[in-house]
Amino acid sequence: TSLVSICRNHEQIAAALVGDDVGSFLGDSLSAAWALIFLKDLGTKKAPPPAIQRGMSLDGPQTLAINNFMSESMLLGPSILVAGGRSILSHIQVNDTVDQSNIGVTILAASLLRAVSGALPPWAVEDIPTLFRSMFETVGRDSEKFVQILSDSTKIKASSPLGAVNAGELFAGRYLDVSDRHIESFLHQSKAVTTKGDWRKLKVILKATCGGKKKDAGFNLKPQFTSWECERL
Repeated sequence: TSLVSICRNHEQIAAALVGDDVGSFLGDSLSAAWALIFLKDLGTKKAPPPAIQRGMSLDGPQTLAINNFMSESMLLGPSILVAGGRSILSHIQVNDTVDQSNIGVTILAASLLRAVSGALPPWAVEDIPTLFRSMFETVGRDSEKFVQILSDSTKIKASSPLGAVNAGELFAGRYLDVSDRHIESFLHQSKAVTTKGDWRKLKVILKATCGGKKKDAGFNLKPQFTSWECERL
């Protein structure tokens, strides 16, 4: 996140760092963040998510840092999302029913929907509207393009397994495997958020779309940001 902050606030430094493959490095980091979310099993209609999940726990301050990194990285511009998409596609295959030119941002949107669906702790959902707002800024504040990306994110499926996402399953999770009418309502409400600028309302829309409040999820309370002090050896 510190590197992203430097790039955002110092154009000359950013221009020099791009030539040193920093864009690819940030793309790989975004890809890793998405993969962590796709590792989490959301359970089924008949069975809750497993108590022990794959990968590291996301129920702690590390998730605050990950969300902050994703939000700040997106504001560097579309090239970072392209790099992230290129990185994660080196490990997975997706169906070809969505716009391949926006595959990076589409996978990101799907990961955020999966996060709200239970892949991340409930307290982390508070950050998701901010992430979608950063995405909106990245696509040039274009409401039509933003909604199209959201639409694609509800359709994109894995052609090969990735974490808890099996071949043929939606990356966004089972709560988005619903009727076209339900999806259209979600897209219509999301577009209204972008035109009115009421991003706080998106939290309510996302929760309603992604299965509502998760009961007995077993997550901790929201942590505080943690500072790590490292001693030089």
